[in-house]
Amino acid sequence: MLSLIYVYPALKLGKFSSNVTRLMNEPSEALLVTALNEQRAFWKYVGIWMIVMLVIYPIAIIAAIALPAIAAATGAGG
Repeated sequence: MLSLIYVYPALKLGKFSSNVTRLMNEPSEALLVTALNEQRAFWKYVGIWMIVMLVIYPIAIIAAIALPAIAAATGAGG
């Protein structure tokens, strides 16, 4: 499941790479804009995932500390 997160950025980098290769062979402003748009989309995706992870990790850390403490306090630990 986690590997699906990497499909979109891999596609964007692949498109960027092919556009840059085409740009080297036939320089044009349109190809440059297309290549840079693919790179922009990649970094936007990475930035959004960074924000999501910065929110999820503190919650996970707090849960990892709090849940065993609650279980021990209530005697549900066995």
